[in-house]
Amino acid sequence: MKCRSGFVSNSSSSSFVIFGTYKLPLLEKFIKAVEFPNSADGDWDKINDFMYKNAGDYYGSAKFGELEMFVLDGEVNYVGIPFEDAPNDKTIGEIKTDVAKAIGKLIGEEVDIKDIELISDISGNE
Repeated sequence: MKCRSGFVSNSSSSSFVIFGTYKLPLLEKFIKAVEFPNSADGDWDKINDFMYKNAGDYYGSAKFGELEMFVLDGEVNYVGIPFEDAPNDKTIGEIKTDVAKAIGKLIGEEVDIKDIELISDISGNE
């Protein structure tokens, strides 16, 4: 995250924190479960249609129940629950367990809590 003082022009940044996973085997199963189009096919219309249907726009994230799928350049990067949506009355371990169960329910198999992490991504450009 950028911290600046004084005059700032032409600056943008974005950040997020989620309880979730970026591990490829789980992402591949999630992608299959939600029928996300394969970007390797090069059919961006299918990807855009999918994102618009599930997210209301063509980029960013799409919700599936309590889970959110984060997409960048047509690729699924993360799946989980945004930090701001996590319940305040639960411990981190309980939230990670809930996320593992939610992903497991969607993909049809048990997910190890060790595969669920607190992930942060901070990016920006000038």
